[in-house]
Amino acid sequence: THMSKTKSILHNLKATKCKEVIVANNNKLTVECVGDASVFLSTDEGETKTYSKNVEYVPQLCANLLSV
Repeated sequence: THMSKTKSILHNLKATKCKEVIVANNNKLTVECVGDASVFLSTDEGETKTYSKNVEYVPQLCANLLSV
C-alpha cells in the first residue's frame, strides 16, 4: 500500500470507512481518504513521472511511503 502525507499530490479522492494504520511506534494513524497520485522519481537517466492508484492519505505521517 502506498501512503501520502501530502494531499495536494492526490487526485480523484474517495472517502474511506474508518480505516487506521499502525506505524512502527505502535501509534494508530487515520486514513482520511484514498486517491491517485502522480509522483516524480529520480533515476540514473533523470526524473521520471509515475502514477499510483489507491494511495492512502494519512496526514500524520512524517514522510510519503511508496511500497515496492
